Amino acid sequence: YTNEQLQSLFNRVVFAEAQEEARREGVAAADLAASHDQGAGVDNQGVLDLLSGATRDGLLALLNEECLVPRGSDAALVAKLRRAHTASPRLA
Repeated sequence: YTNEQLQSLFNRVVFAEAQEEARREGVAAADLAASHDQGAGVDNQGVLDLLSGATRDGLLALLNEECLVPRGSDAALVAKLRRAHTASPRLA
């Protein structure tokens, strides 16, 4: 999770800086934010959302919950993840 957070910060800083430098130099550059919106993958917010979850349905919360359940199992965790994130393209 920490690596994903750091990657997100890195992406925001580096790509914003590169885009600003291109603008200062008069170089035509695609808007990286727009590229992300079209699925170019510059931002990893989807991964962060999947890991942390907006509510208690994040991967880490569900893993913690399954660890506390007597006789918890990998199969039960996978079933919970699939139920909670059926629409997620990152968890197929």
